[in-house]
Amino acid sequence: MTITLEQAKALEKGNTVYHVTNRNTDGTAQRWTVNGKVKTWKRDPSRVEIPIKSGMYGFDYLTENDLDLVSLEDMTLYVESEIYPVREINPSAEKGWYEYKVKLLNRKGEILDEWDSINECYEGFQRLTFKDCQQAIKTIKADVANGKANEWFTIN
Repeated sequence: MTITLEQAKALEKGNTVYHVTNRNTDGTAQRWTVNGKVKTWKRDPSRVEIPIKSGMYGFDYLTENDLDLVSLEDMTLYVESEIYPVREINPSAEKGWYEYKVKLLNRKGEILDEWDSINECYEGFQRLTFKDCQQAIKTIKADVANGKANEWFTIN
């Protein structure tokens, strides 16, 4: 959830905000620290200017126009996956037929959504190999890391 104007005005030096789309190399959200006094205007209460820093050399300002880019919580999402042979649930299934389960988790480890490929993707004749499952999971993880989790999961 991005921050509101009221939340922005309440920020204090030392508070951390997280970028909604920009990611660090490890996939976590970029963290910005408020490093000065939040500036507001008496004549125009809809304006705000927040000095922020990231790392040793990154300095910037957030304004009322940028509030949709930051959140008070780290919105980083993760995918957990499991590949299983279909024979585990259907002993009469062909050998070499696999399916996968995926879970979308937030940074706290709470499950936001999950699904099983045998229920969600089954088209009747397609049989996935172990390698097919690995490739599908790799694609899902890459999309989630690039901010496209809603293409695979239902997010409230």
